[in-house]
Amino acid sequence: MSDANVELARRSFDAWCRRDAKWFVENTTPEFEFVAAVMSTVEGDSGTVRGGEEGIRQYFTILDEPWESFVVDEGEYREVDDQVVCVGRLRAKGRGSGVEFDQPIAMALWFDGDKIARAQSFLDVDEAMAAAKEALPEAIE
Repeated sequence: MSDANVELARRSFDAWCRRDAKWFVENTTPEFEFVAAVMSTVEGDSGTVRGGEEGIRQYFTILDEPWESFVVDEGEYREVDDQVVCVGRLRAKGRGSGVEFDQPIAMALWFDGDKIARAQSFLDVDEAMAAAKEALPEAIE
């Protein structure tokens, strides 16, 4: 794995914190797919976001609506074959419910050349590490 992938993963984290949809469009493949653990686990949604600026902006809007705060603290970046796993900490508070989360979170990223092809977040670091060992799903390649 190249240092370029780790740097791209770092920049994607910064862009996500800024809710910068334009950055994601410029730095992901047209078939980019993101599977969000919180949306699928907590909100009962499929948690899948497809590429394109509209889809990414819609994800950021959907993410921010139910949460009073939703912060992921950056941690470490681990290399797994050609993938990168970002390990951090999720701190969130539900807007209406007041439910609070403070737990580890991990994001596995797959690459196609100098672009991110897929990202998937996990509420369990070991699951993220195991997923990153798998090849990029064929539907995305």
